[in-house]
Amino acid sequence: MLTPCRHIINATDSIPNFFESNRSFSYLRIPLKDTCTQLLDIDNHIKPAHEFIDRCKSEKQRVLVHCACGVSRSPAIVISYLLHRKELQFGTLVDAYAAVTARRPCVNVNIGFRKQLVALEWLYSGEHEEEPHVVNALCELCFPGFDRGVIASVVQRFWDVSLESCSKSYEIINQMESYLYCLYNGKKEE
Repeated sequence: MLTPCRHIINATDSIPNFFESNRSFSYLRIPLKDTCTQLLDIDNHIKPAHEFIDRCKSEKQRVLVHCACGVSRSPAIVISYLLHRKELQFGTLVDAYAAVTARRPCVNVNIGFRKQLVALEWLYSGEHEEEPHVVNALCELCFPGFDRGVIASVVQRFWDVSLESCSKSYEIINQMESYLYCLYNGKKEE
């Protein structure tokens, strides 16, 4: 028999926590807007969500992660959790994204969150051991249609940059994107 779900992550800045007054429910609000410029902040969004899920799992409880439509914000939180908890058989971002879309085919994480998930994978890779995973994630999730070899060479160009934070790696991915578009549009590198 399944236990009722009483732990809820609300990944919106506008939908109310409808059962908050009922003490049998616990909530965590991750105030996200579904825009390409909304940042998934590790300290304010990702870590609290991961800790909430871990606490519930340790108590053998289920967690509902929701947003307005279940297409972008809440899947981004779930994918980040699967990516971070590699012991859950999802070794790469592409694997985690595929697992979530297999369970919920309407998932279509916005491009801003996708790039930030790649930045998380890059950051979680520690000593930059997993360059092929980052190249694969960029090819599959951020720049489909771009030549894999070109993306790999651009990643290699930026690979040795010191990554102190997710926002730094996200900034570098945005620089890579600009560089790629310059290459594809025949402009000289600035």
